Amino acid sequence: MARIAYSHTDGAGFTTGGLFETDTAEKFGGLDVEDEYSPFLSEELYCTDLGYWILNRVRAGNPDTSTYEKISDELARQWLLDNEYPEEAKRRFDRSKGGRPSKGDKVEARVPAKTLSRIDDMAAAAGVDRPEMIRRLLVVAVGMERALAAALD
Repeated sequence: MARIAYSHTDGAGFTTGGLFETDTAEKFGGLDVEDEYSPFLSEELYCTDLGYWILNRVRAGNPDTSTYEKISDELARQWLLDNEYPEEAKRRFDRSKGGRPSKGDKVEARVPAKTLSRIDDMAAAAGVDRPEMIRRLLVVAVGMERALAAALD
């Protein structure tokens, strides 16, 4: 299982980072970059099991050096279109006129205002809506079951 470090710089210039596992992420091979002025040779796009989009760029002149950057849903959609994955872009980003697709069973819970505000801030920073951020946080929490069990004991 390969864990790869990625970075993300928001609109305010604040940079954060994280890790993702390439074995569980869905990978999309990109077209080779043909622009002679581009600093990149090729690109690959990963969709992690949390729904994050990670763009891998291989640098020209040093193919052993890759960068991994978390990108927004909008940039991921455009990348899929530019790299000949129109059906994948449509499936993941274009909503049908019949309403929002179900992503699982509905669960209701009361959340303190302060916690909800923090979730909203995280959602805004990630470029997703509140329900999607809550789903992502739950996936992380369930994945950390052992650590949570030890913390609660």
